[in-house]
Amino acid sequence: MKKDEAEEAVRFFCTKWAEERGLPHQPDDPSFSDFYSWLQKKSPGHLRFRTTTSVRDDVERWFISEFKQGWRY
Repeated sequence: MKKDEAEEAVRFFCTKWAEERGLPHQPDDPSFSDFYSWLQKKSPGHLRFRTTTSVRDDVERWFISEFKQGWRY
């Protein structure tokens, strides 16, 4: 899978994850570790892409961006 395809899917899955938990799309303090574990079970193929950093770091950056959690940086 290409990195840009994975990013698009991960951003989509952020919304699905929040919906499944009854969270608003912009929850106050979403749990990245909960999301990452959920994604590993739900769609592990989207965590297999080439990157110059690490897959987890990229996914966390997209998660933070998707939930507007820029203060986490």
